[in-house]
Amino acid sequence: MLLIFPFLAFTITGQAQTLDTEDSTENSIQIIHNPSTRFITVTDMPANTWVSMYDSMGRLAFQKNTSNGSIGVSTSFWPAGVYHVVVQDSQSRVSKKFLIN
Repeated sequence: MLLIFPFLAFTITGQAQTLDTEDSTENSIQIIHNPSTRFITVTDMPANTWVSMYDSMGRLAFQKNTSNGSIGVSTSFWPAGVYHVVVQDSQSRVSKKFLIN
């Protein structure tokens, strides 16, 4: 496809790709208390994983390395909105949404 703008001309090539938020179907995390007002628990994680939580603007709200497969996080003082939890170990990355009321 050739796109022409004033003083600019460029060609876009290649195929469209979708963004997959779950690299591994083997690792399916669970978010307990979703939606939440005060506390969430993320379970069913592999050992030695990084847990990161981001707000809807992509700002890091929480990050911790956990070794036991689950983690509890107080969300009492977090603003209401949609958040993403990202669980990543050396072999996979899983992302899921959760809601704070």
